[in-house]
Amino acid sequence: MTKSSLEPGDNLDRRLHRALGDTSRARILAVLHEVGAPLDARELAERVGQHANTVRSHLGVLAEVGLVSAEAEERARPGRPRIVYELVPEAAAPGELGGYRL
Repeated sequence: MTKSSLEPGDNLDRRLHRALGDTSRARILAVLHEVGAPLDARELAERVGQHANTVRSHLGVLAEVGLVSAEAEERARPGRPRIVYELVPEAAAPGELGGYRL
């Protein structure tokens, strides 16, 4: 069995380091910061030049360490709601990530 990149027993600093150590995830965070509004995976994928499924995977890692949040948009009609992602306010503040700079 191989070890997952983010095990529940890992300390937060180690998990943050792993999450922010990937340039794609850092770019996703930068885009969310630049836009300042929630975006769905498709919109993020277009902006970072990756497939939406790849972006969803990266967003899952970022959500696990508390850097982004996901919320289903309200829908007035039947159908699957759009999931939008945004920076967690504490994560957007400079200097809050133990010296990490995006």
